[in-house]
Formats: sequence, C-alpha cells, structure tokens
Amino acid sequence: MDGDVRMTGDVEQARRVIEADERWLAAFNRGDVDDLASIYDPQVVVMPPEDPDLHGREAVADWMREFFRANVARTPAERAAVDWDAVVSDVSAGITEDWDNHSQCSENAFCDEALIYRLYYYWQMQNNWIAGMADQSGRYQVWINTPTIDKMPFLIVTPDTRWPQGPDEATQLANPGSLYAVNEGPSRIWSRPDRGTWKWSYYGQRNEPFFSAAHSGQDDPLPMVTLREMKALIAESQYRAGNLAAVASFVNETRTLHGLTATDAQGANADCVPRLPSGACGDLWEMFKWEKRLETQFAGPLRLGWYFDGRGWGDLIEGTILQFPVPYGEMEILGQPPYDLGGVGGLWGAPIGTYGY
Repeated sequence: MDGDVRMTGDVEQARRVIEADERWLAAFNRGDVDDLASIYDPQVVVMPPEDPDLHGREAVADWMREFFRANVARTPAERAAVDWDAVVSDVSAGITEDWDNHSQCSENAFCDEALIYRLYYYWQMQNNWIAGMADQSGRYQVWINTPTIDKMPFLIVTPDTRWPQGPDEATQLANPGSLYAVNEGPSRIWSRPDRGTWKWSYYGQRNEPFFSAAHSGQDDPLPMVTLREMKALIAESQYRAGNLAAVASFVNETRTLHGLTATDAQGANADCVPRLPSGACGDLWEMFKWEKRLETQFAGPLRLGWYFDGRGWGDLIEGTILQFPVPYGEMEILGQPPYDLGGVGGLWGAPIGTYGY
C-alpha cells in the first residue's frame, strides 16, 4: 500500500499517516496478522460506510489470515498444499459485508494510488493477455500467435456484457460494458512503442463508483475486501475437494448476470467464454478463474489479486518473479551482496504457464 500524503496543513498528522503506512507494509511483508490488525481502529468501516453495524478488528484479522493462507503459495504445488479447510474456517469467521477503506486525497490522508494510476492517461489500458479470452472473433488467438514485438491492439467481440457490445469500434463506443469500455478521446493514447506495442489495448476499466471517486480526490469508500473474493476462496476449496456442483453455482451467480449461459458440474460452456489461447473453450476451472478475475479485479491489499492467484494457479507469463529478494538496503546493512530473482530461466522465475506463454 503506497499512501500519497500531501504535506500541507497538519504535518504531524501527515507524519503519523506515513508511519502507519510503512508499518502496514512491513507487517504485510512479514505476514504478521496480529500487527496488521492492530493498526486498524477496533471499529473498522464496512460498506455501506454509514451502516452502524460495524464488525470490528477481529473480522479483518480473520480475513487477513485466510488471505495469507491462500496467497503465500508461489507455485501450483504450494497452492494445492494450502490448508483449505482452515481457509474456509477463517472466511466463515470474517467479514459479512464488503469492507472498505476511504480515499481521502483532499484530506492529507490515505490516497489509493494503485487505483488512481489506472485512470491516468497511458496507464489505463486493460491487458490483453487475460482479457482477450472474452473474444469470440478469433483475433485473440491471432494476437497470441504473433511475436510479442509485433503485437498490436485488437477489438474484442464477446457475448459477455461486462465488455462493450458490437462488431466494430463505433458500435462498441456506443455500447460500453458494465466493467470495461472502449477508450476514446485523450484516453486513447498509444504511446511509447519502444516499450512494447503488446501492452496497447482498446479497453479501459470503468468499474464504478470507486474508480472515478478516487480520481476526483474526494473522500469516498474504496473496497479493500469484498464478499465476492471470500466466496471465491470457498469455491476454490470446493473445487479442490471435488464438489464441482458448488463451484458451478458460484460461477453462475455472476456469469448469468452478464449475458452468458449457466454452466454445470461437467463444465458446459455454450458461449465459449473464456476461449483459451489454444482456441478451446474453458472448462469449469477456467470459468471459475474468469469469474473471480473479472469480479474481484483490484480488490484486496496492494490490488494484486491477479498476481497472487496467477502464481498459485501457474498462469503467469514465463519469467515473472515468483518471490522477491531481500531489499538491497538490507543486504547492504548485513554486508551481503545483492541478488536478483525471476526472469526467464532464473531462480524463482515463472515457467511457461497454463496458457503457453
């Protein structure tokens, strides 16, 4: 969590906010749930923010325990070895409503830059590596099979109404999806081809209300922990236990709200969403991952849900770092040489993953 504190007004207040921010990050990196929970007020805020029935610090601590249990896994083998019964127990003892933090950019306090950067020009494009699996036109498979240096943006045509609808750009501009829209005007700036045209996209995230609220610098709730994220952890535990009907039920809760037909325990996928890089229609496990990704994007600490899930599911791009080295400054204090991790073929670099990249 990287707080943006503007040092105007109460300097002492700003100092305390910075110290709390640094303490939070240090405790998170240690996996110290007790220290993390102690940072929060005993009466933490839940959504809606005016609801008087607050659930308290212990509920947040229970969520943090399950978060660490499920997300410290760096590989599919480690993810499979998670004590999923304990995860379910922690979830059941945790939050009962979406839990939010407040963006107070105008109050010399917490300002969620992880979300704000998603709204800045050049930074707002939705990555095609995963998003492209919505596409039914075949363009995604062509894009996947194009050398990275030559990849260019493409239109996604899909029955999934979280994405813009229509066969061409004009129609999609007039028919935005519930979560994503075609970028237009000044937000359509494909810059720095020297950094890779593969990152260019037609689409940006439009998940309201917290994206625009954070960007405008108001005092508004930002979801940090959502019930959908908690339900997804229970559904994953059900999948690993072989209770596929329960997984299908979780998938259908959101899938059928967005123009897609229901699935079942056998993984029926009449709409072929997601359509994998190979062109095959995703099975029940892939439909589960699709729903979790779209419905919980940018929720959770550090806004890194896709990364934590991706490394545990084996879905990351080859060479992506799977764990981080000890910071250079600490190694210097210890009198030890710095070192690197990750990279293609490197120590703790992701191998070629589920999708062949």
